[in-house]
Amino acid sequence: MLKFLFILIGVVYFLPASSQLNNCYFHYSNKAMYEFYARHYEESILLYDTAFSYVESPAPYDQLKLAFAYYYLNDYDNSLNAIKKLEGSYINIDFMIQYYSLDSLFNSEKGRLIRANLQPNATFFNDNIGFYSDIQKMYELDQYIRDKAVQNINDEEKKAIFDKLVYEVDSVNMVNLIEIFENPKFSLRKIRYFENAFNNINSLLLHGTTHNEFAFDFFVKRLKEEIYKGDFSAFGYAQFIDRKLLSENQVQKYGGYNVEGKFFSKIKDVDKVDSLRINLGLPTLSEMSKKLGYPIPEGYAPTKNVLNYLNCNE
Repeated sequence: MLKFLFILIGVVYFLPASSQLNNCYFHYSNKAMYEFYARHYEESILLYDTAFSYVESPAPYDQLKLAFAYYYLNDYDNSLNAIKKLEGSYINIDFMIQYYSLDSLFNSEKGRLIRANLQPNATFFNDNIGFYSDIQKMYELDQYIRDKAVQNINDEEKKAIFDKLVYEVDSVNMVNLIEIFENPKFSLRKIRYFENAFNNINSLLLHGTTHNEFAFDFFVKRLKEEIYKGDFSAFGYAQFIDRKLLSENQVQKYGGYNVEGKFFSKIKDVDKVDSLRINLGLPTLSEMSKKLGYPIPEGYAPTKNVLNYLNCNE
């Protein structure tokens, strides 16, 4: 189940559906995700259905998780119906079938037809092959120079040299990564289909924005845009912000980062953290605590009616 989490996360009543993902959608889809990973598939399906009522086009990876929820309940027909709605989304269906041993789902005539219609169009990915190659080279250099720094940690002179090189490599990588993100042909959705590309981007951001305010400000804005396109997770965004603050010996904004083995610690405004999380589409601290068992920080007062706060009608 853990490897499933890494694949689907790369990004939770009834109002008129929107063409863009919104916080009412995220309020329910994030709850659905928790139920899914807890293997409460029936509850997950109900929550995904509610989330999808707020938008015209759900995020492809949420649609895929709905399909998997049906599959794990042995409801192959509804699972295939959910997958069929992904036509045109360029989900890498062959990878999913092989990775999760889903051949039985596509043995029927209906399944074979849906699978055929989901075959990726090679031309869709071609314009991102170069970006993938560049990101891979950047990541390899990032890892190489950091390995060298660790290897020479006991030699002060060499360590000082490699520490400087690490900083210079990070700076160059951020310039190149920003250039990639600014290219109109680049797509986070497309880059997911290349091995390790998404994880490599996250590593580059982790290392490169720590001491680079320009790069950090750029990706704060860009990644938030990607959340509402369904291509970056609100959880990942909260961690990105909080990690930066903690690296500067400041306290967290969203409470999204594990500090010294403790969740919900070192939060700046515990009385305001729920409103910040809700506005990002994240569950409240009290909702997270109930699901995951994390202790509530001192001084925290839970938000009583999230739906009213979001203006989501039941």
